[in-house]
Amino acid sequence: MAPVGPPSTYASPPPTNSTLGSPVFDPYQTGGGAGNLRSVSPYSPPPPAYPASSGVGSLFSGLGATFNGGNPIGAPSPYGAGAPVGFPSSPPPGYATPGTNVAPPPFSPSASAPAYSPPPTVYPPNIYPNSTPSTLFPGGLSGPGGLFSSGGGAGGFWNANSIPEPFRLFQGPRLRHTWLAGGDEPEDVDINTTDVSIAMAFPNFLWSNQPLYVLPSFSLHLWDGPQGAAGGNADLPSRAYDAFIDVGWQSDPVQLIGAELGVRTGVFTDFDTMNSDSLRVRGKALGILRLSPTTTLKAGVLYADRNRVKLLPAGGLLCQPNPFVRYDLTFPNPKISRFFRTVGVYDTWGYVAGEFGGGAWTIARADGSSDSLDINDYRILLGTEWGRSDLIRAGRRTGFAEIGYVFQRQVEYENNPADNFDANDTFLIRVGIGY
Repeated sequence: MAPVGPPSTYASPPPTNSTLGSPVFDPYQTGGGAGNLRSVSPYSPPPPAYPASSGVGSLFSGLGATFNGGNPIGAPSPYGAGAPVGFPSSPPPGYATPGTNVAPPPFSPSASAPAYSPPPTVYPPNIYPNSTPSTLFPGGLSGPGGLFSSGGGAGGFWNANSIPEPFRLFQGPRLRHTWLAGGDEPEDVDINTTDVSIAMAFPNFLWSNQPLYVLPSFSLHLWDGPQGAAGGNADLPSRAYDAFIDVGWQSDPVQLIGAELGVRTGVFTDFDTMNSDSLRVRGKALGILRLSPTTTLKAGVLYADRNRVKLLPAGGLLCQPNPFVRYDLTFPNPKISRFFRTVGVYDTWGYVAGEFGGGAWTIARADGSSDSLDINDYRILLGTEWGRSDLIRAGRRTGFAEIGYVFQRQVEYENNPADNFDANDTFLIRVGIGY
């Protein structure tokens, strides 16, 4: 992913790099980032200007509703240009008529005299602080001036080279939940899957100017069904787990020829059955050829390491003819994205995507025997995604929400193929943060 500077440095960035794809082991989402229309920096209001210093009390004259007798901001003070702060909306006894600028007589205590209190302090006695910060890094370790700051503030360890945010070591946590609806039919299978992970990026891996992404991850699968599949005695445990580590790297996307690599290693089981089939290694290897500044060709293989499906061809064309659309026509995860609008500093995109879903696990059957299970399906998805303008260009989205249709659902047992069955088609709802 091409390095990106802090948001404040973007006046009019170039369109999204056309070589960003939708890798299976994408460290941020199932599909690649949609791209970017433009980068918008957060609004920073200018510092307040001090009023003119000539005349008695001019520092406070003409202030807003809080310090102007309840009058709107910008309204003249009812006591003239030299009015002090904190007076009520009508002149106190003994004070001059509004607008005359005549000073009140000296105060003399009497039974009818109003109580007087000093005006409140509006500004600190000194605009230049004379005390040291209470901590070494008051903005935090990754804040302005922090040890791992990337924004250029003084004191940051990384500030000599101002490492962009996408290249920081800790990229933050990610959370995603997927629901495949079930029912009461014999072949209905209801699935709830929750995925969590922490993304880490190691900058300049092997002096390639590209980061190596490492993502420890965990998934929980809750299965309900089947109620009694026709043609067999199929059963599923109530839950299964994934505990794995993703490692991904992509060459510099601006080069003519490059590569995209990913490996996933972990344990996939219900934890009642642990054997050699529980440990699985999945991966992908894609070659990249940049045909033009807007079109990239990808070709390679995906190693799924399922019981029936081992290798899948992968690749296709990635094209972004303009900053508003992106065509990622790559198997097995095609995606067509369209820019909606920028809200503040966040770009919002809509997309239509396809996906090869499912997985493989070792499980304990209802009779106590061990088996290895495949669940395979195909999905058509309609969704929206959003992310900060400078980050979504690098493939990182803040969040997404999508619905989809799931079909060609197959449940296959390695040791008991007579129990295989096709689950009913269903719909899908999925939301996520960071993925």
